[in-house]
Amino acid sequence: MRIIVILLTVGIVIGCSNQVEEAETAYKSELKELILLKGRDPVNQKVLSNPKLKARLVKLMGQNKYDTLV
Repeated sequence: MRIIVILLTVGIVIGCSNQVEEAETAYKSELKELILLKGRDPVNQKVLSNPKLKARLVKLMGQNKYDTLV
């Protein structure tokens, strides 16, 4: 029983630290200018036409699904 508790505790600690690291890298990434647009209308701000974001979305979704999204 103690082993299970220890493993779960270690897993939770590692999982939480990974989220903090991801958040920190988001502020340092090349998409950090998008953070300033939080809460604004993405269509009016032309977020999806950002070349860096577009390249990531096309890589993730494929060109056909990206075109549908836009």
